Amino acid sequence: MRLKSATVIAVCALALGLLAACEARHASTGPGGVGTPASTVAPAADQQRGHGRFVATTEHLTSSGKGSVGFDIDVPQVRVEGPGVNWSAGREFNDAMVQGLWTYVDQQQDPAVITDPNKSSAVERIGTHVLSGVLYLRVDFHGAHPEDLLFSHVTNIDTAQEITLASLFTNEQQGLNVLAAQTKTQLTRTRVADAVRFDDVKAAATTFEVWTATQAGLHVYFPQGQIGPEAAGVVDVTVPWSDLNGVLKPGMLAVLSS
Repeated sequence: MRLKSATVIAVCALALGLLAACEARHASTGPGGVGTPASTVAPAADQQRGHGRFVATTEHLTSSGKGSVGFDIDVPQVRVEGPGVNWSAGREFNDAMVQGLWTYVDQQQDPAVITDPNKSSAVERIGTHVLSGVLYLRVDFHGAHPEDLLFSHVTNIDTAQEITLASLFTNEQQGLNVLAAQTKTQLTRTRVADAVRFDDVKAAATTFEVWTATQAGLHVYFPQGQIGPEAAGVVDVTVPWSDLNGVLKPGMLAVLSS
């Protein structure tokens, strides 16, 4: 039987926009609301002390599964410290990251356990105008070869809306053409360059479903087996913003690189 998130989880909007997924098995209660964050890291260096800011944290979500689908994941989240921050953006980001887990949980038809054994999931960037994070999921089918999955989300802090590939470029197809070409260039410099199937790096939105916005550039992730052998694992490269600036929508560079 497929695990239905509605029967296991109640999603709660915490004060100042921290969305925490509150499962019946959650017993701990921290000072910020339901559940004590598993970890907290320093905010982005370009955010001023003494003013409101987003801070990266995680929400630990577990389910035993009991013959169906279980999970044990630290989901990347953000919380707000201080006034003057668009807390709706944090809520949008948090909600999306939790929903990323539920989507994969609901897709599983066979008994499985979903974990992040290498603790690779993270809020990758807290900028002045952007939040971005990535979720690593390993689906273990109890003896069958595990499957590694990825999910990412990018939020515009100013608008509290997701930044998609369609909203990234002035012309989506032209932008994808440039992104694919520049990605191939970056892939030639990786440790797995000789094993990459460059023909699979197509100028299509489905090729670049997993990406984050970093200060240096657009960080592209390719799940295990997408463009190379399974043994290569997850392959990722960063395409500098300077290589994409000509196809980005006006003002988007300032948001993405903040």
